[in-house]
Amino acid sequence: MLGRKIIASAGFFTGIAAGALLGTRRRIRFRDQFAFITGGSRGLGLVLAREFALRGASLAISARNPGELARAEAQLREYTDRVLTITADMTMREEAEAAVQKAIEQFGRVDIVVNNAETVSVGPAETMTTDDYRDSINTHFWVQK
Repeated sequence: MLGRKIIASAGFFTGIAAGALLGTRRRIRFRDQFAFITGGSRGLGLVLAREFALRGASLAISARNPGELARAEAQLREYTDRVLTITADMTMREEAEAAVQKAIEQFGRVDIVVNNAETVSVGPAETMTTDDYRDSINTHFWVQK
């Protein structure tokens, strides 16, 4: 039951954040801003990257899968040519730090960070453990190693 509440809470806050960016009455401009989006190769991360691009931001997206990053980059290049893809596992401190450094080297700074990287554990609720949920939450809030 606790796990369902955690997932529901995470989904609720993710929805609020996406709605704040996507559903504003006046368009927020991000011209001359640099956005770094972890987990940016698919799902909500890719949708947010596209919205930032449409509003003028330069982008760096990171994910673990190079193939998914290449597909995401091709999609984002329809909206902007200022896209940097970085293959990195955000649960690994060295890779996370190297990803940020690469983004700064490319664009000179980071103005906006969207920490969207996630670890998904799938299975029936009765087979899930507290550690399964802890790993997912830690990916969002802490570098584990």
